[in-house]
Amino acid sequence: MTIVYQNRSYTTATVGVEEVFPGGYAARAGYDGGYFDPPVDFAKEAEAAGAYGENVRDPAEVAPALRRGREAIRRGQPAVISVWLPRILQND
Repeated sequence: MTIVYQNRSYTTATVGVEEVFPGGYAARAGYDGGYFDPPVDFAKEAEAAGAYGENVRDPAEVAPALRRGREAIRRGQPAVISVWLPRILQND
């Protein structure tokens, strides 16, 4: 089972670049990252590859989704559970 923590966002590694090139262009540009629009649907990609896939948006549904994923694995099918988290740097 693979669990994906999906925040629909990406960072540009500005922090890491700044450590190597302090005050360099990447750090001065102030570009921290962005958002995938539409977001990648990892559960659908898993299903397209023959695996069990499920998106979880409600924290109360995480445990039941993990149980369903485990059941799929017991049937011999890989499972991907994509847990949607709040976006970084922006309110949902």
